[in-house]
This record gives sequence, structure tokens and C-alpha cells, in this order.
Amino acid sequence: MSKSNAKAEKKSAAETSAAFSKKDIEQANSASDNPSKYQPTKDADMNLQLLDEEDGLMKLFTDSVKDLYWAENHLVKALPKMSKSASSKTLAKAILTHLEQTKTHVERLEQVFELLGKKPQAKKMRRHGRLNQRG
Repeated sequence: MSKSNAKAEKKSAAETSAAFSKKDIEQANSASDNPSKYQPTKDADMNLQLLDEEDGLMKLFTDSVKDLYWAENHLVKALPKMSKSASSKTLAKAILTHLEQTKTHVERLEQVFELLGKKPQAKKMRRHGRLNQRG
């Protein structure tokens, strides 16, 4: 990378940081409150990532979470029936284990909704692909 490119990148980064006020940065959730054992890299400045509700990526993310919530809740209903119909005890036990994991997934998705400040809502997404087209 040339010296002029490096200077331009540093200037661009400084301008981006200046675009956010201290108040904006303080209001953003810090990665330090994340109880996960995984921590972001030094390059990931999570405090500068403020998304507007009208942002297309935020809408895509929210819709995807709603779709996942629908699917996981659908599995919570279907897995007990599958376990009862299983042909072996080992298979039935594996399905029940998966049911418990799926219930945990539902709880985690509810936490995501809470972080987004939204009520948990399931929404089945329409799929546009060859497998779902009838003709």
C-alpha cells in the first residue's frame, strides 16, 4: 500500500469517528457487556455501529430473526410427534435431545428481540426458488 493511500485511509477513519458524537457512542451497546467467551477483534469497533430502523440491513436482519423464530417454534411443536413415531428408542431419545436444544434456540431468539426492542414475532418468509415453485 502506498503512503498516500495509508494517509487517505487514516483521514477517512478519523472523519468517520468524528461523525459520531460522544453521546452516540455512549448510547451504543458496548461489546464489553457481551457475556460470550468470544470477544471482538481490536479492529472491530462495535460502538460505532449504529443502525437506523429504516436501514435495509436492519430490516433484513429483523425479518430473518422473525423467520428463524417461526421455524424454531414450528420444530418445538413437531419434534414431540416425531419422537412418538420414532422406530427406535435411540432415535426417539435423539429427537427429544434436539427438542431441548430447539427450546434453547427459541429463548435466545427471544433475547434477540429484546435487544432489538421488539416483541417476539414469528413470520414465515416466502422462499423464491425452484424447490418452492409449482408449475
